[in-house]
Amino acid sequence: MSKIKWYFLLPLLLASPFWGCNSEEENMLNSDIPPDPEVAPPPLALGPLIPSITLGEIDASNPARIPIIVGGVGYRENQSGPGSSYTVVQYSQENLTIVEDEVVQGKLILEGSTLKADIAFIIDNTGSMREEIRGVRESVLTFVEALQSGSQDVSAGVVAFNDGLRAGFPNGVEASDARAKPAVHSYIDLSSDFSEPGDLYTFISSLTASDPGNNFDFPELAFAGVDYARRTFSWRDDAQRIYILITDDSAWGRGFPANNDKGIDEDYFTDVSLGQLLNDEGSVVHVYSPAPKPENRLRVGEYNVQPLAELTGGIWNELDRRGEFDLLELGIVDITLASARVEFVKNGDPQTTRSRQVRVVVSTLDNGQVINGERTIELVY
Repeated sequence: MSKIKWYFLLPLLLASPFWGCNSEEENMLNSDIPPDPEVAPPPLALGPLIPSITLGEIDASNPARIPIIVGGVGYRENQSGPGSSYTVVQYSQENLTIVEDEVVQGKLILEGSTLKADIAFIIDNTGSMREEIRGVRESVLTFVEALQSGSQDVSAGVVAFNDGLRAGFPNGVEASDARAKPAVHSYIDLSSDFSEPGDLYTFISSLTASDPGNNFDFPELAFAGVDYARRTFSWRDDAQRIYILITDDSAWGRGFPANNDKGIDEDYFTDVSLGQLLNDEGSVVHVYSPAPKPENRLRVGEYNVQPLAELTGGIWNELDRRGEFDLLELGIVDITLASARVEFVKNGDPQTTRSRQVRVVVSTLDNGQVINGERTIELVY
């Protein structure tokens, strides 16, 4: 039998779907995205600018083009005081770097895009929060409206957390959920209906502070409130995940010494373990709480909540114990509105879906000082 010369097969090989995509067609579809710059990835950025990362919806007809939502970031102008204002970073080709599997990507930053944001308000409603709850009720819906007016597609939900609730407390949490059952006072899942007769409006407007449980030991179960929203809320796959934690005390966590009457066990969270988990998921946590206690004043199993913001790139603001509370004054709206949709062309065969490591680095100059930060997460596309 005679052999077929290889050069007669070349046209067939090039046309074969196993050879990869039609690169000319792919280039035309993505010609607006700059080519990869072929430079080394930037060094590790250890500053406070830690952007949230969310994989956007990929166009099935163009699987090579990857959209991600990069959450807004900012930094405190006066690093020594909590009352100082924030500088919000406006993303540009120069201050934002996208790295996929150690390869720096050419990118397109889309301005004016309508971005999705899912916001979970985690609110301490123990008795000591009576004054603050009034301010929370008045400002939560105004806060959401401010984001909507800035072209954000917003959904919001609330977890009101308490401490040491009895097993029969009617909070709607499954009895088998040992962590949430003694912590969650009430909750409402994410909703985009912010109208006055809607469930979310009714929930927030009727929220009060009370002490129905064994919560006279000062720290509360804030970590359980955050975790309950993380595990059970109807988060949208292509929406930025934002938590806003409001509490007037520290939190119980791993190492709680008493009998397990608060859902705290060996696998429960510390401030660092919960913060790192949320970081790995691409989320951001903004925290409104008292000044953190020094380490030598924390009891066994007691943790500050401020690190949740530090580990996820969120804003920490000190709680005003006079009961004044206005979310519009915390800088969170401006930073959320500075989020951007960034698109790039993935490496390799566009038809192949696999886990990829995406690193987003932010680095900017302020009066000659470098201020930076980064986040790396695993995304499947």
